[in-house]
Amino acid sequence: MKTKTKTKHKTKVKHTFTVYSISINGLIRYIGRTSNLKVRTRQHRNACYNPNHKEYNKQFYQEFRKIYPEKRDIILTPIKTFNSKTDSKRYELYLILHNYFFEKDNLFQRIPNISDKFL
Repeated sequence: MKTKTKTKHKTKVKHTFTVYSISINGLIRYIGRTSNLKVRTRQHRNACYNPNHKEYNKQFYQEFRKIYPEKRDIILTPIKTFNSKTDSKRYELYLILHNYFFEKDNLFQRIPNISDKFL
């Protein structure tokens, strides 16, 4: 989501970053983050149901299509919103790692790089 902050000469656009989850049959199977939930929802749907998309064969999308073979919306459930991209990335990683170690790998995604270098 974007909000505008007016300064003396310029309008500065301030982004917020949302950490979200996607569930399949009531279980969280994917955790991600975005600055625009509508756009990210469209991207997930396209990747899931478009055989020409480079991410079409990722485990999460394969599992999603097994349960929902008919094209349908993928619902992103917001978990927490941040004003900082770095903070959102750290929280996303925390949730993924917590799931990996304590929920015993319920997620259908790999553990991303643990680094602020690419933020």
